[in-house]
Amino acid sequence: MRNIDRLRVMSLEEITPYLVHRTVIDESDVWYSPNGYIFSNKDAAIENCIHWLDGEYHKENKMYGNDYLLKNGITDIEELVDKSVYLIFPVQGIVRYEIRRVQYGKQQEWFLCVPETYKVSELGKSIFFTKEEAEKYQLQQLNEYTREQRERIIKQKVEERNKELEELDRLLEKYPTPESRFPINNPCCICTHIDEVNAPVYLCAICVKQNMFNCDMNKVKKLFGEIKDDKF
Repeated sequence: MRNIDRLRVMSLEEITPYLVHRTVIDESDVWYSPNGYIFSNKDAAIENCIHWLDGEYHKENKMYGNDYLLKNGITDIEELVDKSVYLIFPVQGIVRYEIRRVQYGKQQEWFLCVPETYKVSELGKSIFFTKEEAEKYQLQQLNEYTREQRERIIKQKVEERNKELEELDRLLEKYPTPESRFPINNPCCICTHIDEVNAPVYLCAICVKQNMFNCDMNKVKKLFGEIKDDKF
């Protein structure tokens, strides 16, 4: 029996350990599954490999429905490897990456590794082959964000105004006549009497006039602050 014949009769569990390989990334051991996924332990890589081997072959895939790829002359998924792409980030802005590999995921879609994983379907939508396309998309996103912010501020102002009107309606209902809306002065600190005259004082006119405590009213006034009112 030839080796190839032996491979053909092997079960998935028997052949999988030969397909999973170990490598070192950042001084840590990792295991690669043939579909491109990376795992921190061998058993997980083997399980993923078995699932991949038992799945349907997807060389003819959804990428052919991507007009952006066809427009850029990409007719095979493997042609994306080592190709430069531009991504947009909130802080870093537009960043250029090279596609390290492509892999077919459990979601029945192709993914780019750059090194983070992105759907191939995002090419032409949020990932681009040229910086000019990325800048154009970034400007569109900025305009959309500005419009949303403007609408949010307008909505907030309208809500605040409506609350003010509701409060005004409540006050008008509580104080329907002009007489009911007279200001209420602060009570006297001694007798709690409320002056009819709206004056910024702590002692009412009655207490000041009677001086029932036989106090030096100038000292009292000085104690509570200077009062520029000849009525005292």
